[in-house]
Amino acid sequence: MGGMSVLNIVPSISRLSGGVGPAVMESVAEQRNAGVDARIVTLMDAYTESDAVQYGLPYVAVPASSPIAYSARLMPTVLAGSKPQVIHSHGMWLHPDYIALRLSEVLKVPLIVSPHGMLEPWALSNNWWKKAPIWWLWERRRLARADVIIATSELEAQHIRDLGMCRAIAVIPLGVKLPPVVDTGNGSDEKLGLFLSRIHPKKGLPLLVEAVRRIRPLGWKFIIAGPDSNGHEEEIRALVNNAGMQDTFEFRGPVYGEAKWRLLQSADLFILPSHSENFGLVVVESLASQTPVITTTTTPWQSIEKTGCGWYVDPTPEAITKALKEATLLPKSTLLEMGARGRALVEARFSWDQSVDSLISVHSWLLGQASRPACVVFP
Repeated sequence: MGGMSVLNIVPSISRLSGGVGPAVMESVAEQRNAGVDARIVTLMDAYTESDAVQYGLPYVAVPASSPIAYSARLMPTVLAGSKPQVIHSHGMWLHPDYIALRLSEVLKVPLIVSPHGMLEPWALSNNWWKKAPIWWLWERRRLARADVIIATSELEAQHIRDLGMCRAIAVIPLGVKLPPVVDTGNGSDEKLGLFLSRIHPKKGLPLLVEAVRRIRPLGWKFIIAGPDSNGHEEEIRALVNNAGMQDTFEFRGPVYGEAKWRLLQSADLFILPSHSENFGLVVVESLASQTPVITTTTTPWQSIEKTGCGWYVDPTPEAITKALKEATLLPKSTLLEMGARGRALVEARFSWDQSVDSLISVHSWLLGQASRPACVVFP
């Protein structure tokens, strides 16, 4: 591992990236702690500097322009620096993906691609007319050129295979930095249900609003927190208002950092009724906060049902309603027991140590320093 250098090319490391940027930053921090010369090149946006400071990591940010994040500065900036041994490209559908492909060809170094859920069936079908030209211009070639494609779950790996990808795939779950164990609860007799993610059609919020409308659980309040995506929040507010549930729902807007962890720890139940998730990092964060979870079979979280820390149901109004009714009728003591099991699950399977150990083993294999790790499979 001595001297191993890995260049991460990621379009954004700020809040505008959703969960991708923070996940890359956490992973790079752990890699550097393990002795890897892991570097980041990204594109500058309004929040890059303020959001990156908490990690204390070196990075280079270059200007770019929309709509595909085109940057004439990205490739020259990389070529002007020291040559990496591995290039790790994060995301899909943007100009930095093409630059990562070209750099791997020019520098003749291995290429790792992390789609971060952007090849999931729902994500592919959403605005496919915009993505199709990019697929044929460079994304298909980048994936075919990749020495390894990283999936965060077996479900994501299968969806990548379904696209005909014949490259090696490494299944490496993301990790989470565990918050301290605290006395959970919001200090009130009122119980709190929480949704915390992007407010986007993919996340299935109408299913949650409809389930609450049907059962109207006594003593419960529901918080919707997260950044709005293309005006979808107004659509959800309209559903809430039309159902006369303005006092049952509260919209908090984006929540980050310590405020996010406090909100997760104060919740009695977390609900992610998503239509598609390759991983769903917020599920891990909720379980780490000792909060049981309701989520859907279009996410890779069947383990929450198997370990008794949540509900894993179809993304339909009937299934979400049934799960929510069961959860809201449970005494607080039972929800706390479920939360404790969720925390134990995260401690056992989703630490950054485990994630980064697997990633470093992939680097070592690609550089001929070690045998193929167990996380890497071929068709």
